[in-house]
Amino acid sequence: LVVSRIGQIVSDHPSNLAKFDKKYVEEWFELMGFPLDTEQVDAIPEPSDAAPALLPAAPVDGTMELDYLTFADRTPIPAYTGVDVQPEVVSRLRGLKPDRFLVVTDEAVEKHYGSYMDALGSDGTPVYKYVLPCGDQCKAMKHLLGLIDWSFESGGTRSSVVVGFGGGALMNITGLFAGIVYRGFRLVYVPTTLLAMHDVTTSIKTSICHWGRKNNIGIYYAPTLILMDLAFCRTLPQDELLSGLGELCKNAALFGGDHAKGFVEAFSKDVLNECCGGAAESLTLEDQDLVKLTRLGVRAKMDILCVDATENLQGMVFEYGHTFSHAMEKAYGDGKIPHGIGVCYGMLCSSYVAEKIGIMSADARAEHDAMVRLLTDRWALPEPKPSISKVMGYAMNDSKRGILEEEAHEITDLVVSRIGQIVSDHPSNLAKFDKKYVEEWFELMGFPLDTEQVDAIPEPSDAAPALLPAAPVDGTMELDYLTFADRTPIPAYTGVDVQPEVVSRLRGLKPDRFLVVTDEAVEKHYGSYMDALGSDGTPVYKYVLPCGDQCKAMKHLLGLIDWSFESGGTRSSVVVGFGGGALMNITGLFAGIVYRGFRLVYVPTTLLAMHDVTTSIKTSICHWGRKNNIGIYYAPTLILMDLAFCRTLPQDELLSGLGELCKNAALFGGDHAKGFVEAFSKDVLNECCGGAAESLTLEDQDLVKLTRLGVRAKMDILCVDATENLQGMVFEYGHTFSHAME
Repeated sequence: LVVSRIGQIVSDHPSNLAKFDKKYVEEWFELMGFPLDTEQVDAIPEPSDAAPALLPAAPVDGTMELDYLTFADRTPIPAYTGVDVQPEVVSRLRGLKPDRFLVVTDEAVEKHYGSYMDALGSDGTPVYKYVLPCGDQCKAMKHLLGLIDWSFESGGTRSSVVVGFGGGALMNITGLFAGIVYRGFRLVYVPTTLLAMHDVTTSIKTSICHWGRKNNIGIYYAPTLILMDLAFCRTLPQDELLSGLGELCKNAALFGGDHAKGFVEAFSKDVLNECCGGAAESLTLEDQDLVKLTRLGVRAKMDILCVDATENLQGMVFEYGHTFSHAMEKAYGDGKIPHGIGVCYGMLCSSYVAEKIGIMSADARAEHDAMVRLLTDRWALPEPKPSISKVMGYAMNDSKRGILEEEAHEITDLVVSRIGQIVSDHPSNLAKFDKKYVEEWFELMGFPLDTEQVDAIPEPSDAAPALLPAAPVDGTMELDYLTFADRTPIPAYTGVDVQPEVVSRLRGLKPDRFLVVTDEAVEKHYGSYMDALGSDGTPVYKYVLPCGDQCKAMKHLLGLIDWSFESGGTRSSVVVGFGGGALMNITGLFAGIVYRGFRLVYVPTTLLAMHDVTTSIKTSICHWGRKNNIGIYYAPTLILMDLAFCRTLPQDELLSGLGELCKNAALFGGDHAKGFVEAFSKDVLNECCGGAAESLTLEDQDLVKLTRLGVRAKMDILCVDATENLQGMVFEYGHTFSHAME
């Protein structure tokens, strides 16, 4: 950014940024005494043979039909659908005018449709391709890390476009990858399976599978564009076609009506005879039937996700059968059971439980199961089956666990009383019930009984201190609400010497356990600050990171993720970030990607963290030798600021916090400039330091005033630009060169 004077930003771009010749920057560094030599970091690579020879652009002839997918209050996403529309798919991709395409595909798509995207770079735009294994095998941490490094090796920038070209699993990992690099590449989905078309691209959930569990690492991230060519479905393997029909079967059971009618018609005798010559075991579908079923699937999702984009309340209905499906899929091993088929078997398990607990009548169950068996009778579970204890081990570690605060013997899924009638007294539509009924069903299905199992959620032993009286909340902290555009306002409490209230407000969240992330310096000086946190018996686990930006490394992020599972973290757990700004950055990222979001509380211990970091929903780590290039947008549940920590800050940390306030003073002038200059006035220095200006300290009231000024500067902008990509980019003033020097 550039300013013409204090309080006056100069730019003709919505982001407030300006571009200029780098020679002036080099001149300034030379004037500052930086030496001239040949040491350098790798520049963005210049592609050589990545772009094919120039070809004429493919015309857009309008053969694709446009719909808009609306996820609650997010910007509607254009979704184009057609059959045999490869030229238009390519042309619409090129219309995004990226600096390069990063195409992610899988081995099967590369083998059969590797040439589909050949014309993508015919206008000279570089095209890079990354080929992953098929199915859930691609959804592994090692592949996510590979994609991240590949994007930097390929010179990916915020002007690049990521294209997910494949099936549902490929979309899941591609969406996660695209969402965390630079806090978001532009992303386009080009699905190649029926399941991906109606069930995956119609969701903003992304995921990989980690620590032996299903879909437990992910974020919510929406694509820029969806391009569906249903011609891919003509050549789908039978397993993939049935898998896509499996999720439509789930919709039929949940909603009945047109969804049930359309699904059953796909299996009618006339259709089978027409398509397959009577060979019912080899199902194919005509183009018009594929279009109809895809539209039904999209409608089912969007009728719900238009009000619940993150699928945590009404949208949880789409988890019907998934607790048991995911458990079977993991117990058999990735790729052994097509996901949609697994869901159908999971629904049969749920209907068995529903009848056992008196929710579903025998007649209603018979009708439900007859519809589901239109699919399962075509796809028998493979032998040998895994043991019941192994399957149940995965089921009891399902990512939904903790939402209903289950007892040790309980498990969670959805139940229906009949086709089209969900039964639940919880906003999420989930129900909990005794796991013994699930074990009974698996036994009836021929799953063997033995002692093989995966680790259950650990029961804490000495993690919680002895019981102590709860710390009272005496109201000494002052409450403000931080509003990030249209997101839910975040309560932020501020005070001085308020440790009992900080602890009490944390305990008021009533988690199943606390996961406290801190750094070595805070642990050394304030390790006892949280001692009373577990005094009511709540387990408390602690993870200590290095100080400063050293903590913001990929290895530490991976360490935090594994630690959360080792500690039994669930969706009822609370993560506490207890430290400075860098600590908040990595803790926010960690909390945001496990289960697509733990509840998160920031307890900042530095001036910088209090007014500049907790007032942002940006999270980050540093990777590939760059600053803050991996991250997401994730908001805390609560912010608790005890300014007493600032009294003992090292001089560097105090000056660092004042540095960002100096930036605000230059940007906005007025009270911000006045307050900053007053902090350095002679009278204040004489009073605090005996005239020793080189050793600056500040009185409590000055710390409170400066913190409030810093918070106000941020919130005046972020109340309209939560992601800091437009007006909020002003806070990047000086950061290009600061980050480079750091």
